[in-house]
Amino acid sequence: MELATQTPVQVQSLFLISPAGVGGSIHMEFLSGFHDAADELRIVELLQMLVHDPRMISRSLAGRVLDYLEQDGTRANLQRIAAGLASAQIELDATLLRLSDIDIPCNSVWGLQDRINPPEQHSIRRLPGEIHLLETCGHLPHLEHSTAVNRVLREFHRAVLAAD
Repeated sequence: MELATQTPVQVQSLFLISPAGVGGSIHMEFLSGFHDAADELRIVELLQMLVHDPRMISRSLAGRVLDYLEQDGTRANLQRIAAGLASAQIELDATLLRLSDIDIPCNSVWGLQDRINPPEQHSIRRLPGEIHLLETCGHLPHLEHSTAVNRVLREFHRAVLAAD
């Protein structure tokens, strides 16, 4: 979103999936807990926050995520991202205001049961373009409802191409 507002000639369109911070609130326990999680059970608990159906999260997935977290610099990088998201909330309002002033097609997809970045109606109305809210879906609509998200993306892409 920031790139689109800073250099709109470089951005033809925006297709946003659960855009960070726009929902109105960010689940800070998830942000702060993820980079510090040290055991498989905690990782499972945190990963389950990402989805509507916790059965999507297996212990083997949690083990792979834990292995990833142990790679050099990963935890520190995630900690920086979490801190950046928390502080970016102040700048987000200005970015959304500038985004509504430029002529770039925009579409957003969100899970109604997103616990990480809940789509609060008063906040998401600031986004330009269509907003697609998916039932029985958490923070990862592209995984939980990939067919629906791909359909919306294809329709959006066709509309953007037709407008050119």
